[in-house]
Amino acid sequence: MAPYVYVRFRRAGPAFAYDAQPLPHLQVGEYVVVRTPRGPQVGWVIRRSETLPENTEAPKEKVLRVATPRDLVLWQLAQNKALEALVNARALARNAGVREVRFILVEVSLDHQTYTFEYHTENEPESTKAWKRFLQQVQKAYPGRTLNFVRLGARDAAKWEGGLGVCGMERCCSAFLIEFQPVQMRMAKEQNLSLAGGDITGACGRLRCCLAFEQPVYQALRADLPRLKSRIETPRGRGKVVEVRPLQGQVVVELEEDRTRIVLTREDLALIGDPPCPSCPQAAAA
Repeated sequence: MAPYVYVRFRRAGPAFAYDAQPLPHLQVGEYVVVRTPRGPQVGWVIRRSETLPENTEAPKEKVLRVATPRDLVLWQLAQNKALEALVNARALARNAGVREVRFILVEVSLDHQTYTFEYHTENEPESTKAWKRFLQQVQKAYPGRTLNFVRLGARDAAKWEGGLGVCGMERCCSAFLIEFQPVQMRMAKEQNLSLAGGDITGACGRLRCCLAFEQPVYQALRADLPRLKSRIETPRGRGKVVEVRPLQGQVVVELEEDRTRIVLTREDLALIGDPPCPSCPQAAAA
């Protein structure tokens, strides 16, 4: 079987399969030059494989070569040109009267002939006169170049824009998330988070990605704790679970006798006995 390599072009970005038959000794971590729909690009090998996933077509493109020192210099120059083009695009859009459009990044091909502008907006500016004026100005600024304009969704825009999340650390999507996972409101409830918008939404305005990939941890921590609203026996009598704190390994129980609340740890619960199963009458009673 022909060897294949998976090449990545951006940090935390997707990887694409290429035929490595011309260079069978390519190793993970090496920089290579390949063709892409956005022109020739430099990427790095993240994985080798002798086979492709089932029902996956073999890649049509081959690895052109291992990146030379000249390629790496041109790649750096392309990144510098991309930054200049991003600043220029924002200024041209403002001068043309394009409103509520955020230009996130620009990608320049290795041969400096293809410019790809990625932007985000909640509106539909593409049919306006202002947008047409903007396109004309960009074409004048980059004569003879192939210009692509790609509209990003809110999550992708936040990912490539970068920055800090509400936790004060780098956004997960920018740092390591390759693909976005479905996020549901029930995850926030099960993680005892405030349902106020600013507490559970990220910079993209959508539910925070960390809710999804942290969910299995919360499920594991809650597995040996009584369920919310279940009734259990305590050293001070029978009570109802009114709060579950999985990270602390605690539950808050409201006693039936005097309505006072007590906090029980995992150790306390182990001494009392196993928490009732979901099908037990105690768990079903609310």
